Amino acid sequence: MTTSLYDPLAGDYFEPASARAERDRTFQICSDCRVCVKLCPSFKSLFQMIDAHPDGAHDVKVLHDDEHQRVVDECYQCKLCYVICPYTPEQEQEWKIDFPRLMLRSLAIQEREGKVGRSAKLLARTDLQGKVATFKNPWWRDHQLKVALKMFADSLAELNRAKAKVGNNNDKRIVHAQKEFDNGKNGLCLGHYWRADHEFWETYVIAHEILKSNRR
Repeated sequence: MTTSLYDPLAGDYFEPASARAERDRTFQICSDCRVCVKLCPSFKSLFQMIDAHPDGAHDVKVLHDDEHQRVVDECYQCKLCYVICPYTPEQEQEWKIDFPRLMLRSLAIQEREGKVGRSAKLLARTDLQGKVATFKNPWWRDHQLKVALKMFADSLAELNRAKAKVGNNNDKRIVHAQKEFDNGKNGLCLGHYWRADHEFWETYVIAHEILKSNRR
């Protein structure tokens, strides 16, 4: 089993043949498991291509290089697969895989060979994209904050009216509304204004429904 997958300083880390063998090993384990089939396009494409080959499920080595490349290209490094994978190193299973780092290794080899274009490099710099977007659109964050603060005030007023109407803060609907409101406050404090606005809106809707049902 290859261990250099996790060590970019290892001698064979940038060797295409070694990376190909590691992808074959990993793809075979993924094909036998398929718990990630509903995640990113990488897995959907991988399993479709495997099944398109006669007996491909039993030997994924039949996949061509361009099919490997498709899997690598469609990995967005969201790492959701790592969260649910039963074969990550932390699981202490006989088989150990790390799909996201394997895709990064494959991209690193392409970069060294000069096969990664400038646009792909820029898309990979999500930190840079965030800084540029914030710099170019500071008014948008101000707008989001204003909207969230208005929704904060409206939802708080509606929640207090609902509490007064029900007269029991342990009522399940009140508890639910309070939880949404608290989540909104947390989002506001963290600067996640769009999330805060959504949570406050949920609070308002729940509280409003409580008031409507108690008018009957």
